[in-house]
Amino acid sequence: MRGACAGIVALAVAQVASGFAFTGNSLAAGRVAARGASSALTMKKGGEKGEKKNTHVRPKKFKISPKAQILADGVIEMNVKTGQITKDAPKEVKNQAKPGSVEVGTMELYCKAGPDSKSLGDCPFTHYAHMVLRYKGLPVTLVPCAPDAKPDWLVEDHEGKMPCLVHDGEAYTESSEIVRYIEYFFPEPTLSPQGASAQMAEAMEATSGLFPLMARCVKNLDAAQDAEMVRAIESELKGVDALLRKNGGPFLCGKDLTLADCSFAPKLYHTKTALAQFKNTIINPDFAALHKYMDTIFAHPAFVESSYPPDVVVWGWNSARGTSAK
Repeated sequence: MRGACAGIVALAVAQVASGFAFTGNSLAAGRVAARGASSALTMKKGGEKGEKKNTHVRPKKFKISPKAQILADGVIEMNVKTGQITKDAPKEVKNQAKPGSVEVGTMELYCKAGPDSKSLGDCPFTHYAHMVLRYKGLPVTLVPCAPDAKPDWLVEDHEGKMPCLVHDGEAYTESSEIVRYIEYFFPEPTLSPQGASAQMAEAMEATSGLFPLMARCVKNLDAAQDAEMVRAIESELKGVDALLRKNGGPFLCGKDLTLADCSFAPKLYHTKTALAQFKNTIINPDFAALHKYMDTIFAHPAFVESSYPPDVVVWGWNSARGTSAK
């Protein structure tokens, strides 16, 4: 990420929610976190439909190495380009590769554009990463892009995948990888509370099945299949309601907002909106804990500040269904 010499190392960390090893960017010794950064959100004009947008500086590629290994202390040194373990990095450099060792710098989040090809679109995975950034108060510029107006570097180097976070000249794709990067290098305020790893894993598991079922249901145009699909969705939501009752709320893991909430809330928002619009279905009122959760999470400042109106959700699913807006 920053002008590194041969001895500079990259970093892999075991994340509490998933236990996976994270390969970060090169770190120059002496870099320190910029603390107390004010929250800021700006919107940068991306490419409108039919108009290519090219950046003059091509971001470097970023890739999580499949060769990452976890040592006893949870940190390993990796060469950022090859993913090979580096054994001869100076100890003082290794000591710099830790939470808080990266400056805020400049951040851009390339994301799906809305129906006007300029505003924020309806992608729940962008919403996840964006919500985490907002919760941590990190300044980020949104760059909405229409499908045929993505920058050349994004298409050629990253298969056009969005969201894509560009942080000081390096690109990160896949919402889960973006979030792991942000949560590690900018740990405060935390979304991975100490001692909550088991609860977070349970919450991730309990909520993982909803979005695929909902997407299949909403895109289904055969009304005869709707009832069975809606029942499957209700079964998933019943499990989430049970989890919330078990943990006592107001969030999935109890009193603290976590990465599990930031991941699930956008998908729940899509579920509530799309089922009502396309299947004339509301979430079962008997799921009292779930309804209380929706009231809480949908009003949370980090959710609100990273969200988009319901009509944008409807527009997005109309597009996925190949149907016209009603």
